[in-house]
Amino acid sequence: MPNLFLEIALIVASMLVSVGAVVVGVFVSREWSQGAVAFTLGAVVLLNGAASVVQVVKVRREYTRENEILARKAKLVKLLGEELDKASNIEYRLETLMTRNAMTQEALDGFVIEIESFRTRVGNELERVLPGTYAARVLLSARGAFPGLGIGIRPGFYQYTHVRECRLALTTILAAVDSFARLATEVSH
Repeated sequence: MPNLFLEIALIVASMLVSVGAVVVGVFVSREWSQGAVAFTLGAVVLLNGAASVVQVVKVRREYTRENEILARKAKLVKLLGEELDKASNIEYRLETLMTRNAMTQEALDGFVIEIESFRTRVGNELERVLPGTYAARVLLSARGAFPGLGIGIRPGFYQYTHVRECRLALTTILAAVDSFARLATEVSH
């Protein structure tokens, strides 16, 4: 908060003037003129009013910020849920062809294009919705696995593990949705 010092100074000054006004008022109110008492009372009201306005503005700003975060979280949860379903669908279709030994080169090529299109589209959307948070990088860093030598691999194994890792990355982002939404709000302001 750039105005934190000013806000604290205003509140402290307001408190000191209020306390001082009460103490002085009790001891010398009969000796002061009505103008001096009115001036002191006016200063107390003015400083307390200014401190109250600062607090109201601060609370309103925080309320607005929290509502923005909640709205961002709602959009993000919806987006991640939809994209998790799409990744699961790709994974299921890959698994089905792999377990039936029905994977063709044409189907495999289609999955390669589909997975890359999915990653790019979701990565771009995450960068748009969560700027500066590296959420897109979390997704885009997901890669498939290559089995060790000597193990027979079925066609589509890399693509299957790739889409599983993408789904895991989306699940990780979903688990930390509050942190990502708050960080993105801080970065965008």
